[in-house]
Amino acid sequence: MNHIAEGKSIEQCMEDVTVALKAVVDYAAKEISEQIDKVIENTVENNYVKTEELSTSGSLSELKVRLKELQDSVAEIVEQKFEKFSINKKENLDWFKEVHEYELKEKLFTLYKSIIGEAGKIFREYGYIDVYGESSKGHPAFVYTQHGTTITGPEPKNEDLLDAQKKWLDACKIYVEVMEQLNREEIELGRKKAADLWSKA
Repeated sequence: MNHIAEGKSIEQCMEDVTVALKAVVDYAAKEISEQIDKVIENTVENNYVKTEELSTSGSLSELKVRLKELQDSVAEIVEQKFEKFSINKKENLDWFKEVHEYELKEKLFTLYKSIIGEAGKIFREYGYIDVYGESSKGHPAFVYTQHGTTITGPEPKNEDLLDAQKKWLDACKIYVEVMEQLNREEIELGRKKAADLWSKA
């Protein structure tokens, strides 16, 4: 058993997971908000003809309100998206036990990109063709992409976020380990009790 997991109660493990997850959500929301700010600034300025056109028609303020609403709800959206990784879901226990850090990175950055991509969708609704940070296929880019290594997904350079993700994954793995140990002990106790009852019958 992992020496860090030894002697930890399941309640303590759950608390560790909850605290670590909150840090991930906070850093992710901050990073995503900054990325959306870049998308907005560059898209508005690079498409200056469209921006002027919307200003004349009176739609620019409406667009600004829509993007502000997205920005204001980023933390909430991130939290909702993370619900599918909940340690309370039985199907996630095996997944957390087996998953590697680079695989989790890829999954999470795809999740972050999908939120950043919401800004692009709004811009397209208002007729913007060239949305900053998106490839020709309409997918949002996320800082940069690494090729030729085990990391195939896009990776942000935010060290705080990467560190928080690693701590959260470690906390989840310890939780699963302690949970499995408790299950083994429960089975052993049950078997022993059944053997005692059998011998006394």
